Amino acid sequence: MSPARKEGYYRTPVGWIPTQWRFLPIDTIAQESTLRNGNNTSLPVILCSKHVGFVRSLDYFKKKIFSDDTSNYKVVRDGLK
Repeated sequence: MSPARKEGYYRTPVGWIPTQWRFLPIDTIAQESTLRNGNNTSLPVILCSKHVGFVRSLDYFKKKIFSDDTSNYKVVRDGLK
C-alpha cells in the first residue's frame, strides 16, 4: 500500500511523510555558508540528497565524481559548535 493511501501520512513538496514529522524548508533550519575550503584538502565532499539528506559523496555514488580542486567548494559547518 502506498503512503498516499495509508492513514497517518500527509503530502509535502518532497512527497508523503508521516503525520508525526514536520516538513520545513531548508532555509528555516540552516543558512548558506560563505566559507570556502581553500587549501584544506582533508575535508570530505558531501552532498544533500533527496532520499538520505547530507551524505559523503564517495559513500553515495561509490566513486569520485567531484573535482580534484575543491578549493572553491563551500564548507558545511556544524551549527552547534
